[in-house]
Amino acid sequence: MRPSLSTAAFILLASGLLATAAQAGWIIQGTQTDAGSAPQAQTTFLDPRGLRVESPEGLVIFQAAEKKFIMADAATKTYQIMDRDSMKRMAGAMGAAMKEMEAAMAQMTPEQKAMMQQMMGGSMPQAPAAAPAPPVPAPAPEYRKLAEGVAVGPWKTTHYEVLQAGIKESEIWLAAPGDLPIDRELIQLFQEMGQFFEEMTASLPKTGTAKSEPWSLALDGPSAPSGIPVKEIVYAAGAPATSWELTRAERAELDAEKFTIPAGFTPAQMPGLGTP
Repeated sequence: MRPSLSTAAFILLASGLLATAAQAGWIIQGTQTDAGSAPQAQTTFLDPRGLRVESPEGLVIFQAAEKKFIMADAATKTYQIMDRDSMKRMAGAMGAAMKEMEAAMAQMTPEQKAMMQQMMGGSMPQAPAAAPAPPVPAPAPEYRKLAEGVAVGPWKTTHYEVLQAGIKESEIWLAAPGDLPIDRELIQLFQEMGQFFEEMTASLPKTGTAKSEPWSLALDGPSAPSGIPVKEIVYAAGAPATSWELTRAERAELDAEKFTIPAGFTPAQMPGLGTP
C-alpha cells in the first residue's frame, strides 16, 4: 500500500507553498490519531534546505543538498543517519546474517524449522523462486463523492470515500487547489527525496514482510479527483484505524538549525554498523 496521505499531504502541500516564496520557509501542523490512542500533534518545517517532521516520539530530518536522513529519538536523546553509504553497509551486514541463518536452518529438522519460522514471524529470509510470475497490477482505486462544502478547519472540502477492489480503504477530504496557494514547481525536490529513500531501502535483503513500492505524493488512479488532502481516515478490517487532519499552514523564517542534528543528541549505534 502507498504511504499514508498524511505524509503525502504534508509533502505535496509544502512543496506548493514553498514555491510561492523561494527563500521563506513554512510550518505545517497536523494531528494524527490511531485507534485506541490519544491524538498526537505532528509539525513539519521546510524550506529549500530540506524538511523536518517533529512528533512526540522524535523527529526526522531530510537534508536536501546532502541527500541524507537524520532520525532522532526523543526518549533516548540519540540519532541515526541514513544515507547511501550506511544503507550499503547495513545491507551487507544483514545479508551476511541471513546467510548464517540459512546455513543453520539447513541443519535443522522440519520441526525445528517450523518453530524458528513461528518465532521469526514474516521476517525469515526468502528463497528465490525458480520462475517468478509477473506481478499483477492492483486495480485502480475508486473515489466516491459523499458530500461537498464540508468544513475542515478553515477549509471547505469535498468528502470522498476510497475503495480498493470494492473494499473501503479510506475517506479523504479535499480542499480546492485554489484555496491553498499551491504551485508545484518544487515538488520535484520532494519526489527526489522519496526516490532516494526507495533506492536506499531497495538495497536491503528482502524478508517475508518486505515490500517496496513507489513513493506516492498524490492520489492514485486515472479517476482521482483534484484537490489538496486536508483530512484522512484510513480503514483496516472495515473499521477506522488511523486518522490525520491538517490544522495549520503558514509562512515563517526558519533557522538553519532546524535541518541539523539537534543539540544534546548523541549518535546511536546501528546494528552491525557502529556509530555514524
